[in-house]
Amino acid sequence: MMTYKKYSQLNIDMAPLGIEFRENENRYFCTPKGAKIIGWAGVDGIHYCFVRGFGEMVFVISPMNSPGNYVHPIAKDFKDFLRLLLTCGDAAALNQVYFWDQSQFDAFFKDNPTSAEQQSVLDTIREKFLLTPMEQPFTYIKELQAMFDYSRIKFTEDYYDFIPPEPKLPEWKVYFDCSFWAHHKRKRTGKEISINKQFTWGDKVWHIPSIYVCSEGLV
Repeated sequence: MMTYKKYSQLNIDMAPLGIEFRENENRYFCTPKGAKIIGWAGVDGIHYCFVRGFGEMVFVISPMNSPGNYVHPIAKDFKDFLRLLLTCGDAAALNQVYFWDQSQFDAFFKDNPTSAEQQSVLDTIREKFLLTPMEQPFTYIKELQAMFDYSRIKFTEDYYDFIPPEPKLPEWKVYFDCSFWAHHKRKRTGKEISINKQFTWGDKVWHIPSIYVCSEGLV
């Protein structure tokens, strides 16, 4: 936490970059347990935080998002968070990466050039921390989010009171050479192995909920 400690001592005004400091930590239903809030976007309740148990990883909390998309990691540590800001110039770009593709990310910078006020803050960060801008920020964030185990995030009771339980889905009977719900009398169904992983391929994010082990191979 040395980088964040130094940042706190310098009292840098990050509001031009979309990160406001507030004395009062008003928490939302989707703010994780053990969260230390480090800044606010100033709109839609969006805030940035560390979460106990995840070291210096920086998360963005977006209460107006759809269920299941309230919390996303955006930097492995606070130093990388500052490097991302040096590249992007505005935290707004960071908190929307999870649902953007590369072209949308690039379009944001074309439509929102860095202002003189923002550049002044960025120059201060670069000078005080001797940091270089993050190369390929979009890929960096996408890969971080694809590898992150979201099941590790814990919430307060307010979250579970707000979010209705997921409906129980019917069991899939998966065969090697049939559709998911086909009935094949002479073959056994595949044995499910839960994966629940994401990965990036090109400019897309792919999700693998499960694989099924069949006598002929994997599905």
